[in-house]
This record gives sequence, structure tokens and C-alpha cells, in this order.
Amino acid sequence: MRDIKFRGMRENSEWATGYYALFPATNSHIIIEPFKSGSGSVHEYEVNPETIGQYTGLKDKNGVEIYEGDVIQTKFLICAIKFRNGCFYPFNSGLTPFSMLAEVIGNIHENPELLEVKK
Repeated sequence: MRDIKFRGMRENSEWATGYYALFPATNSHIIIEPFKSGSGSVHEYEVNPETIGQYTGLKDKNGVEIYEGDVIQTKFLICAIKFRNGCFYPFNSGLTPFSMLAEVIGNIHENPELLEVKK
């Protein structure tokens, strides 16, 4: 079973990772970071809702967690990870998961230029 967690960018451009909560009364999007080893407290961070992405449950070839919105590079392509119709895309059609072939090289929020088509 995979970890269900989210990532969102804080106002200071740092990422927060943990549980996601929306407070409709204030329209606040919050990432709640669980207890960290030895900290003894839970941290809550308001994040930009446009940057929130769910963890895919996969890691790249370097062990980096892959989130929705990450840009990955394989031997043949560079693409962004999206969630649509209940699935994370892209997935290859073979038996080898993308995570074994891919490397996270950025994300669509901090590195949109990675997806620009070069002329």
C-alpha cells in the first residue's frame, strides 16, 4: 500500500509535505506535516493551491519521490506527471514502471521552461 500524502509550495517558496486539508470558511489550503523524529509537534503550512500535488507512490531512479506536477526525464522524453481519470500519467505500457527508468528533474511550478518545445 502506498503512502497517501501531498506536497504544496509555501509563501516562502519552500515545499511542505504531508496531509492536505481545505478549510472552506477561509479558503485556506493547508499541508499538515506529521511528527518528525524528535520534534514532538505537528506543523501546519498554508500553501498555494495551484502547487498542490499528490504523491504517486513511486520513486525515481535516484530514490526521489515522484509527485503530481513533477517533470521527469527518461531516455526518450521529458514529461510532466498528471493525475487524470483516477490514474497518474504517464505510465509506460510495458512491465517496467517508469520510476525505474525516470529521473525527477524539476516540477511545473518552479521549472515550467523544462516543458517548453525548443525550436
